[in-house]
Amino acid sequence: MSGLVAQLKDGEVVPPEAVLKHVARAKIRLQMSDPFTAAILIQMPVVYTDTLPTMGTDGTALYINPDFALSLSNDEMEGVFTHETYHKIFFHHLRRGTRCPDIWNVAGDVIINDLLRKDGKTLPATALNWDAVGNLKRDRSEYSTEILADELSKQEPPEKGNGNQGEGPGEGPSDDQGDDQ
Repeated sequence: MSGLVAQLKDGEVVPPEAVLKHVARAKIRLQMSDPFTAAILIQMPVVYTDTLPTMGTDGTALYINPDFALSLSNDEMEGVFTHETYHKIFFHHLRRGTRCPDIWNVAGDVIINDLLRKDGKTLPATALNWDAVGNLKRDRSEYSTEILADELSKQEPPEKGNGNQGEGPGEGPSDDQGDDQ
């Protein structure tokens, strides 16, 4: 078990009933709107943790910060659940290789969020988008997570507080270790 996953499990909390209901209802809505994604999501064990600021996955479990879950609208919750499930569907936890986990997560988040927005899913306003990755050398349609992560690893890191980063789908442990959507 990676150190991050152990840390997430060490921060395990018992969520309030309101969180449990919000999560259960979002899963039911997702089953009705996107049965394929929901079928994968409902097989993932859920760990409620206060160690992670948002949500994330290690490719097996779904990690949820109860406060973050309560801050989401019904549509945002479905969008974030879909986002986390896509990390698993795309095998992000297996494809990273030796790449920096933070850069890998940003790359995966940007690409997943772009797909979800094109599909009409609602994500929190803080969810990463293409603006978060700066100037790119290719057309956006030419990027895989690997290509984007490799390109990002060659860029200067953005200065903190530039407004391009935030908590939400696409910033956090993720794909390989417990991502934040």
